Amino acid sequence: MHIVWFRDDLRLDDNPALVSACAGAEPVLAFYIYDDSAPRPLGAASKWWLHHALVDLRAQLREKGGELVVRKGDPLAIIPELAESTITVFANQRYDAHGREVDASILEALAARGGSFVLHHGSLLHAPESVLNKSGEPFQVFTPFKNAVFSLPKRDAVAIPNHAFVSHEDVGSIESLNLLPSIPWDQGFKDAWPNPTEQGAQERLATFLKHAVAEYKEGRDFPGRPLTSRLSPYLRFGQISAIRIWHTVERYAREHGAASAGASHFLSEVCWREFSYHLLARNPDIATTPLKEAFARFPWKKDNARLDAWTKGKTGVPIVDAGMRELWHTGYMHNRVRMIVASYLVKNLGIPWQEGEDWFWDTLVDADSANNAASWQWVAGCGMDAAPFFRVFNPVLQAAKFDSEGTYIKTWVPELAKIEAPALFAPWEAGPIELEAGGVRLGETYPYPLVDLKESREWALKAFEEIKK
Repeated sequence: MHIVWFRDDLRLDDNPALVSACAGAEPVLAFYIYDDSAPRPLGAASKWWLHHALVDLRAQLREKGGELVVRKGDPLAIIPELAESTITVFANQRYDAHGREVDASILEALAARGGSFVLHHGSLLHAPESVLNKSGEPFQVFTPFKNAVFSLPKRDAVAIPNHAFVSHEDVGSIESLNLLPSIPWDQGFKDAWPNPTEQGAQERLATFLKHAVAEYKEGRDFPGRPLTSRLSPYLRFGQISAIRIWHTVERYAREHGAASAGASHFLSEVCWREFSYHLLARNPDIATTPLKEAFARFPWKKDNARLDAWTKGKTGVPIVDAGMRELWHTGYMHNRVRMIVASYLVKNLGIPWQEGEDWFWDTLVDADSANNAASWQWVAGCGMDAAPFFRVFNPVLQAAKFDSEGTYIKTWVPELAKIEAPALFAPWEAGPIELEAGGVRLGETYPYPLVDLKESREWALKAFEEIKK
């Protein structure tokens, strides 16, 4: 018998491990293990998405006469138990430290029983060891890495195999994994993500190409406009592959010349995800340890009260609060706003980037071990090819530039809905007449800002100069 072990690849389309398992005449059993031995458990938002992705995968397999066998526990205990006879397990490669350690142990355990463990690169465009510079070393800078990825040939996407799947005497229960919240806080998630399925991923990609990709290059920066793909949670859980996205977007761009610039820019964002995973493969502690060693000496501030205000969207800075409230309500945040809120936490509040990374890990439906950590290190200036630390986003100017009519802010900070720009972007600078007309009482209906933006920026830059010495 062949077993296909689904992990972060909860799809039937373009799944190399699945295709390989189905290549012969052997019956195929689909398996999923919720690994409660992992050192970093999934966040609450990710669990919500995972539940629905598993339900969808199970339904698809049942249509093919099979079943998704579900277990909870340590894969090192579960997988070898299946190997009562010669067995082959197929899976797609993982790149985090825990996943790689588990896979190495599984390989050894199965081999001892006369079985085998076959791994494929199904999650990325290219295996990390296959994208190297002219010296044969991994790229340290994103742009030449991106150029290399664009130039390298891609494998073809593979279709869903036409194969008979089998069931098991004890299929287990997705519901028993207890992934959904016991207190129903997820209505906002349901509204924001009505179709967290493999079909939903395909539909999301089609909608993006039809309505947004032509304007993506510039439009992606405006949080009040629906011009991003919103594919990230589907990619996170592998309900659509990076390869399928790449080929689909390239083909669309060839057929619709006006969309080519936006399509190319979108594919460069796919390359950033790729870059993040290649970094993770070489730096397993990327979520906790700065890639630039000097930042280990940075004089971060311990301030639980301000951290709490940031997480709740009560900083007194409207664009920051809007982003944090969108995150809490939907499990998602617009990418431009992610950079703004991250910069504010790290460079204005002086709170360690790891605190922000950890909060995003718990609250984002698209939080993964590579992209989340690499992006936080980029904003904090301590990552590979990161934004210079002295690049401090001014949230007032960012709001004025990218949310000039206040559409985004008024959606998520409704207590400011009656205040017009430019007072909307910095209500602490507004006159009493403007505040009264908008029904805003600073310190009562909306908070005063936690810090002075200018003074906090100066502190951050001074601290940065000190660690360079």
